[in-house]
Amino acid sequence: MPAANKGTKCPQRSGFSNYSMRRKRRRRHTWDQRASRAFAAEFLAPADALTRHVTGPVSFSDIDELGDEYGVSSLVIEHQIENHRLGSLTDA
Repeated sequence: MPAANKGTKCPQRSGFSNYSMRRKRRRRHTWDQRASRAFAAEFLAPADALTRHVTGPVSFSDIDELGDEYGVSSLVIEHQIENHRLGSLTDA
């Protein structure tokens, strides 16, 4: 038996197992990232507070102003509005 395979019963199977474990970690990692981003967005620009400012259609200039008011990127505000269905985005 070659030295590289010493200690494993089936190197192909252990390779599959390692691949499978890496995939599971990657999925969990991406879930953790999504959860972390959602928590941060809610912490920095709470949806409940945004509902007071958002009524109906929201323009990108409104989003920029809200971003400045909350001290976050306009992208955070845009995602909060979309994810919580607070209003609709318009080009005006």
